[in-house]
Parts: sequence; structure tokens; C-alpha cells
Amino acid sequence: MPVDGPEIAAESATAASSAIPRPRLLTALSTADAPSIVVLQGPAGSGKSVLLAQIARRMGDGSVNWVHRGPEGQAERPVPADIRVLMIDDACGVDTGTRRSTLKTAHTVGTRVLVATRHPLAEVTAAMLLEGRARVVPVDELFFTIDEVDALADQLGVALSREELTDLHYTTDGWPALVSAALRHRGSGTMRQLPELATQFVRDEVLAARSHQERALLTDAAVLPRFDLPALAILLADHTTANPADVVDHWARRGWVRYDGPDHWRLLQPLRQCLLADLDLGQPGRRTTLATRAAHAMIAAGRAVDALPHLLEASLHDIVLSVLKEQSMSEVAPRGSWEQAGQAFAALADDVVAGDPALLLMAGVTALRPPPDIETFALRLNQAEKLLDQSSLNGPVMSHRSLSMHLARCRGDIETANTIEHTARELIETATDTQRREHANRILFFHYQVGTSRLAAGQLAEAETALRTARTMARINRAEWYTATSEAKLSYVCFLRGQLTAARQTVESLLVTLGQHGWLERQFTDHLHITQGMLDLEYGHTWAVPDHLHAAQARLEADAEPPAARLAYAWSVLALMSGDTGVAQRAMLLSGPDYPTNNLPLNRVLAAIARAHVHLVDGEPITALNHLDDVADTAVLPPLVAITRARICLALDDPLGARRELTPYQEIDDRLTLTDRADLLALLAECALRQGDDPRPAFARLVAVLERTGARRPVMLLPQLRDTVISGQLPGVPSGRSAGLGRQLAALLRAGSTGLPVLSKRESQLLAALAGSATLADIAGSMYVTANTLKTISRGLYRKLSVTDRYQAVDVARALGLLT
Repeated sequence: MPVDGPEIAAESATAASSAIPRPRLLTALSTADAPSIVVLQGPAGSGKSVLLAQIARRMGDGSVNWVHRGPEGQAERPVPADIRVLMIDDACGVDTGTRRSTLKTAHTVGTRVLVATRHPLAEVTAAMLLEGRARVVPVDELFFTIDEVDALADQLGVALSREELTDLHYTTDGWPALVSAALRHRGSGTMRQLPELATQFVRDEVLAARSHQERALLTDAAVLPRFDLPALAILLADHTTANPADVVDHWARRGWVRYDGPDHWRLLQPLRQCLLADLDLGQPGRRTTLATRAAHAMIAAGRAVDALPHLLEASLHDIVLSVLKEQSMSEVAPRGSWEQAGQAFAALADDVVAGDPALLLMAGVTALRPPPDIETFALRLNQAEKLLDQSSLNGPVMSHRSLSMHLARCRGDIETANTIEHTARELIETATDTQRREHANRILFFHYQVGTSRLAAGQLAEAETALRTARTMARINRAEWYTATSEAKLSYVCFLRGQLTAARQTVESLLVTLGQHGWLERQFTDHLHITQGMLDLEYGHTWAVPDHLHAAQARLEADAEPPAARLAYAWSVLALMSGDTGVAQRAMLLSGPDYPTNNLPLNRVLAAIARAHVHLVDGEPITALNHLDDVADTAVLPPLVAITRARICLALDDPLGARRELTPYQEIDDRLTLTDRADLLALLAECALRQGDDPRPAFARLVAVLERTGARRPVMLLPQLRDTVISGQLPGVPSGRSAGLGRQLAALLRAGSTGLPVLSKRESQLLAALAGSATLADIAGSMYVTANTLKTISRGLYRKLSVTDRYQAVDVARALGLLT
């Protein structure tokens, strides 16, 4: 019967006042257009009573009445017509008869009813749900999200690290009562005892009233961390022949399972842990038997990838570890892949891996599969650290150190990465030769991480040394994956150091390795594509650059340590050369704070330069100059910063200011790469032209550098110098790859504007022959054409290349990349 219920309302209001507000539920359930019947359905401790009280307070106490069972034998009274909202809380003693009677009469007089219950209500039919007259709020909506757990921790004054927050949410599955208990008693050690407390709570509040049959079904289903319907049928075969879909539906309506898609479900984590604890105690060995049965059935059905987690559940670690360590699924799925193994491994329950640091590290690595989950990666590393033997060099501790360096850089924290590196070096230095040989692959991975850290710090010479060491060790140990990852970074380091030939050779070597192993689409190839794009920019091949940079950008979000600033810098140089504001905007979007890795020293400088380039393209040189103020005193790439400032001064029509920026570097020393030297000399020649001075001394030195590197970008970026060279007013060199520099620049500009000339098959054959020493008569014979026909083909080729003879044709074709 309906009563004012002051005791119930007061108790619920007290609970509500100490709980976090939940707008995503409160707003939807308390508005005037909410359904006439709302059912909060979930297991004990899911916050139903608290939510009812919060809704009542939002609606106003005067418009809400509470319902509970009346005294024994008292006649039920009808619901008064003037009552707007009724609250029925099964947890407060409302019996089934009272609830049904109240729902029936409330519907008659048009009163809204909100019900909190542990069990599905027969009174709420499918027709009512379809018509929108009723709504059932499932357990997924009642349980806390990780953000709500964080909000409750803040409200209670409990400081949690991100790893602790993730761990708490995982252990409780967001179950409100368990989350609240853990946070309220954090200082008393409850957080450490949380698994035991959760198990006891589930036994007392969820499983106590369950039948033996239902509990047996739940227990066997708990063997797998997640299951689909065929797997569930295998597990439940000892107890029932019921349709597994009906069983899952029955459990879902009681809030015991969650959909874990696609077509998979899982038991709530605290419920599963409780059931497994009882199973291991009461029926030792059954867990292994059931998991093995499921795994063998799935392998027989051609579902070996899905079976991998079940092999681990069955403690068949010898098979699984050999599979994972070899990065292959050959033991259980000959056509499988490491990615598929990672997907299966990621599905494992926490209790399976929690006691083994090697498994925890593998679980952490699988969290980096695209899209990378940095929080889970960090959580697994934190869990593994507590179990490691850190007294001497061993495989897990070296892997942990290297992965922790990676994590620190992912967060933009180079200082922490360097600190971890120091501890790893101490382990290596104190190890025996036997230990070093035994863990050679772990050590080479460490050298790779060192090289990556040095690159992030802008220490390019040290980065090259470490990455070359890692590559050499990888080749000796036939570790092709490490060879490829090392070469991807090494190619970029060589480019930054101005070693264009070495960068190109490393790219070519890497492409062979990637092609042999089918790794061309891997996420670590973002650096490969950036290097290819930057090399094309140096040679003036602007038309070829977007494809490389788009390919790098497609892999950016798949990389746990995305080189966003490095890609932004590449886009910005392309924008400078093309004047394309759309390209410039790509650089701007990548150079901001959205990427934590942009805080790394090298990336911070490249991002600032990229933003300066963007503002130059937009005609805002003063703003461009302001962007470089934050990196004015950096020790990372100081010549490149000075060169950028000089370029901005020229945009401000201040060649004298540009010279001042370059003064510290005019005496060429070891601080300048060949690329830096070319830029500095080109800028000095441009300044001389604008001031009416003689540009020839600087230009002569510039040509010497360009002759060695083959670069054309330094001249193409400076309009007055470029036009002077193209017009022939500045003398070039009589021979060598820079003899036709003006002609080459003109051809590059045309190709950048209209694209490469399209040659016919005959013209391509002729061009290749012209690059050799054969005479025209010999060429005509080899092509099986007459001399006149050859002349016709030659005229077409020369016209497309805008040249007049074979030597110019070969020169321009090489500049355009049509000939190697």
C-alpha cells in the first residue's frame, strides 16, 4: 500500500546525498516524458535504491510516495488519484503481491511508477516496452563507468593513479557497492582485500538464493573469460541441453552477464571470480578439464585463434608460451598471425595472467595492438613490476625496463625514460657473459629503445649508434622484426643528420625486409613513410610527397608513440614548397598538444618549426617568429631553428636580420649537417641578392654541397635565388650532377605544378638507352626502328622534357626521378 514512508525516504535520501550525481540516468528517468513505468533491474549492490532516492529528490518530495508492505493482514488500499509518482523498492520489503497490485492500480489512474528490483517483472510485458509505456534500465547502465569511479574517488577525497583507477574498475566491473566499499575504506587496507570482499559479497547477496542447478551452470560458464553460444553449449553440456541463447538471455535479464561483442558474452568479473574460487576449492581439476574440452572442440571446428585463451585458462602454458614467444600460431593455427594471437591473448581474465610476470608483459604488449590502449599497457607493466626478480639480469626484467622506457616516451616524459634506461644499464653491466648471450634479444630490444630515446631527445649521433647496434645484433640473431623496426627509425635519423644517401639505402633495405615478411602495412612503418616523403622533398619531387605522408598519417593513430610532430614538420615543408594552405593546415593539426609525444624534446622543436612554417604560408611572419620563442634556447637542432628564423626574416624583407640569425653558424663546423649547410649557404646567397651584394661566393660553396647530396629543396625554397639560377645569371659548374642545375630546377617546378611528363613505352625505352653509351644508330637497331622513326620518338621525348639534346634529357630525367 502507498504510504509517505518517512523512514524509507530518509534512509534512501541519506544514501543519495553521499553518492555521486549521475546525469546520464537522472535526467532521462526524471523528465516529464519518461515512460510511465521505469524498472531499475540489477543484482544486489547495483545502486538501485540510491538512484531511486536521487530521482525522488530531483522530482521534489511532495510529488513522490514510497510503497512498502503493510502490516500483516491489513487490507490493501487503492492508489490515490492525486499521487503523481510512486517508488517501489523491493529491497525495502515490498512483496510480490503488493507490487503487482500497486502497478495495476497505478496504471489505471495514470500514476508514474519507478521500481527497483533484482528480478525481471512479469507485469512489464514486451508490448509495453515496444510501445514505450515501460522501460527497463539494465545493469550495464546501473554500474559505474570508469569516469564515474574517478568522480566518486574525487568526492571521497581518495587519490588514485590512472593505473589504480583502471585496476579498481576492472576488479569490480563498476559494481557500485564494491566500488564504494573499496574507496570508503581505502586507508584500512580494503583495496588490498577487495577480491576477497567481492567474493564474499557475491556469495551472500547474489548466489545464496540460487538453485543448485543454476549455480552449477554459472560455475561452468565461469571457466572461460568470455564465450560465444557454441562455446557455452560445450561448457554446459554436463548439466543441461537447453538452448544456450535462452540461458544467456535469462542471465542477462538478471544482470549477471555483459555483452562483450561481437557475439560474445562474459560474466561480471566479481561473480566470475567467486565462482572460480568455489570451483577450484570444491572440484580441483574441473576448470582445466572444461577449458581443454572447449579448446579442443574449437580447434576441431577451425577456430584455433578463439581457442588460445582457453588453452591458457586450461594451464597449457607450455604450448601457449612457445606460440607467443615465437610470435607465431604454428602450434595451434598454421595460417594464423601474431595479431590474431594478440587478440586472443587480450581476452584473458586478469587472474590467469596476474601471477606470471612474463604473461603480464605479453598482455601489456597486446594492449599496444592498434588502436593502442596505453592505460592497460601501463597497468600490466605496473602489475608485472611487483613480481619481477630485479636482483640480476633476466628476460622479464629487461623486457620490463625496455617497455617502461617506451611507456614513458608515449607519455612525453623523456626524463623518466632516461632514468629507467640507467637502471637497465646497471643490470647489463653487472651481468655475466653467459647471461648476456642468453638474453641477447632482450638486450638488442633495449638498444633499440635507447636509440629511440636518443632520437626523441634530439641526440642524433647517439641515436644512430644505438640503432645501428640494435640492427647489427638483430641480424646476427636473425631477429627480422627487430631488424625492420631498427631500420625504420635509423632511416629517419640518417635523414635528420643530412646523410641522404645512407637514409635512402636504409629505406631500400627496409622495403626488401618488409616485402619478404608481409609487413608493409605495420604501424611502425610511419617513420619509413615520413623518411621517404622528406627525401622526395630534398630532391624537389613535391608531386610524390603527399602519398608518402598520407601513408604515414594512416598509421599514426595505430602507433603507441605517434611521431605526430615529425609528420607535421614534413607536411609544413611541403606547404612551404607548394604554397598550399590546405597542406599547411594538416601540419597545424598535428603539431598541437593533442599528442603527448609532442612534448618530447625533438618533437617539441619540430612542432614549433612546423607551426612557424604554417604561418609563413599564411602570410603571417610575425606570428611565425613568435612560435619559435619557446625553443630559442634549446640544445635540440639549434641550426634548424636559426635557419627557420632567417627564413622568417626574409619574409619580413629583412635580409640583414636573416644574416644575424645565421652568423653563429657561418663558420661551418661539426654542428652543421650537410642539409643544414645547404640551407645556410642558400640563405646567405639569397640575402646577398636582396642586398645587392655578390652571391657567387656563397653560391659556389652551395653547389659543392648540392653536388654531394643531390638536394634541390634549399634553392627551390628561395624565390630570388631560384629564379637567378634558372635564368643562368649565376654560373653553375661545367660538369657533374649540378652542371644543369637551372634546367633541373625549371623541370622540377613544372612537374610540381602539372605533374611528371607521361612517356610512351617507346620514349621510356629510348630514355633508358640514352643514359648509356650507345650511339643513336645502335639504339635504333636495338629498338628495331629506322633512324627517322628514332628521330620522331626523340623529338616527342625532348618536347615532354623541355630539352634539346640527349644529355639534357638524361640530366632532367634523373632530376625528376625518371632515371636512377
